[in-house]
Amino acid sequence: MPRDKWALKDDAVPRLFPSCPSTFRNRHGNARLLLADSPRQKASAEKDKRHFGLTRSFGGDESHPTVVNFTQIFRLLSLYTPIKTALRGKVQGEPNAVLVSVEDTLNTAVEAHRSKRANLRTEIEARLLEMTSFPRITPDQMSDEHSYFRGSPDDSVVYYLAGYVVHKMTKRKECQLCLQDVSSEAPVIGSDAYLTTYRSFKEGSLRHPSIKMLHFIRVVNESISFSLDEEGLCADLFWKVLDELDECDLTRLGCDQHKPTFTCEVLFFFIVTRMHFYARDVNRRLQTREKVAIATKKARLFVKPLNICIVCVYLGPRQ
Repeated sequence: MPRDKWALKDDAVPRLFPSCPSTFRNRHGNARLLLADSPRQKASAEKDKRHFGLTRSFGGDESHPTVVNFTQIFRLLSLYTPIKTALRGKVQGEPNAVLVSVEDTLNTAVEAHRSKRANLRTEIEARLLEMTSFPRITPDQMSDEHSYFRGSPDDSVVYYLAGYVVHKMTKRKECQLCLQDVSSEAPVIGSDAYLTTYRSFKEGSLRHPSIKMLHFIRVVNESISFSLDEEGLCADLFWKVLDELDECDLTRLGCDQHKPTFTCEVLFFFIVTRMHFYARDVNRRLQTREKVAIATKKARLFVKPLNICIVCVYLGPRQ
């Protein structure tokens, strides 16, 4: 009888023969043990151990690879074995056909990924251009709105980020009119610029945004923060941010000739940068939480024998 049938009929003997001698039951148990330790079963277990050990050995110095690394190594070995057999083994056939088919498959996957990424980028740029098609705020309204200052740390951080965006745009754009529209030689709001001034190890090393650029970054940052607080991490986070920005008053940046494209590039760069820092902060918090969980587990394992020792010392030897 196969082993799986023995496993299914584990309780069959006591049920069918409740009054049978114990010797028969013992023989039944011995037969199951002998079947479990059969040479075929041992050989299968040795093959599994050898296979997983070989896969782990390909991980290099990492004796305990992660699930993702183990899966990647397994896939590479699965691809390496037929190619090696076709090239060096005693088989009939064309080894080049295997290599060509593998290369074609990889190239097809790469081209599909590039095409999907290009289409997504085009769709995002079209959405951003649609959002910034018509200016809704004039410079006079922005000056009146920022004529006061409360001195919060968030405003200083946003001012610093706006200067960072200006610094990046100076490396990507050559139109001086566009750069003059978003940058300023002196701080536009002195109280907001104290972080930028403090971080400037050399005078003039960091950029100052213009009033127009600062208002633009503030509006976008508030929309992104609202979307992140409301939705959290999700697959459609970028689109939810764009939906939130549709309801905001955004103006175009740059000269008359490059306003649509320049505004789109600034907006896209700031959203990606903001989400990058948010994702890095989430990863840091998750790593900290994992470290705390490991430390708590170690402390629990250490406290348990310590409590036993304390109890033994407290009770003392029995008289």
